[in-house]
Amino acid sequence: MGMTSADDEKLKELMKAAVIEVLEERRDFVRELLEEALEDIALARAIEEGEQSAAVSRDEVMEILEGGR
Repeated sequence: MGMTSADDEKLKELMKAAVIEVLEERRDFVRELLEEALEDIALARAIEEGEQSAAVSRDEVMEILEGGR
């Protein structure tokens, strides 16, 4: 048996209420999810940018990190 339109509407309202409850009561959880997603996006962009740049030697990197430049 399929769900009736009333059942669909009730399920939709229950889902909305559950999402709203999570957003209101678990702000820390939502914040952590968003932070992780943004970090993942930034890392992916950095990797893509790195793939487009010229390669450098380990010595050059170490010199920069040690304050040589």
